[in-house]
Amino acid sequence: MNHGKDDYVLVDLSSTVLWSTKEWESYSLPRKVFSRIFKDPIFFFTFLPGFVFMVTGVHNGKVPLMDWLVPSQPPFALVKADSIDRVLPTLVPALQAYTGYALYGPSYLWFELAFNMLGSTIGFMLFHLQHYAHVPDIYFDIPRNQHERDLTSLIGSTFQYIPEWFKWATCGIEYHHIHHFSTRVPSYKIRACHDSAPPGLWRYVKYLNFKTELQSLLLVMWNPDAHRFESFPDLNWLLGF
Repeated sequence: MNHGKDDYVLVDLSSTVLWSTKEWESYSLPRKVFSRIFKDPIFFFTFLPGFVFMVTGVHNGKVPLMDWLVPSQPPFALVKADSIDRVLPTLVPALQAYTGYALYGPSYLWFELAFNMLGSTIGFMLFHLQHYAHVPDIYFDIPRNQHERDLTSLIGSTFQYIPEWFKWATCGIEYHHIHHFSTRVPSYKIRACHDSAPPGLWRYVKYLNFKTELQSLLLVMWNPDAHRFESFPDLNWLLGF
């Protein structure tokens, strides 16, 4: 999500927070009902990720549903990309599933589906938590001409809590502040970069704990007046609002 005009936000397929509170208040009741179901945290992080990862190869940038879900966006149009870039993200998993089916039979497809869903769900949660967090003074919705590059890198992203036993599976995605600061740091060196930094270098980074991460999964919209992320009105009590 990026800063837009008149408290509206610019959304692409990488966004997991889709509206501002002013946009939400302007929606009709049918749109609110649909959006409440579609963006419900359980549905959004459990059932949607696998579908999104399959279609992003074909609709690289935005899916047509985005036009109806977020009407403030420009009309849907495919992003220019080579044909191979559109096909591979869908073709490779399909070939993998077919090969497993040919070798091991129908039971392999259930195995593949279960682990794809699990991986997609965890990946979606980690991706969401990189930028959208229930923390004070997050550096967000700042006009481009007021950005301070290094400060944006450190305060505009998070350092996620990942148990030590699970770090092997995340490839350093939790050190997202370093990725924003410099994309030249590879994943296999990103933890060492964080741990070896001079004292105080990461003092502006938004550190998340397990409780904050759970609360942050409820965030669905940006409140420009309060300068904070919020959930649906019926769930804001879980955030203390």
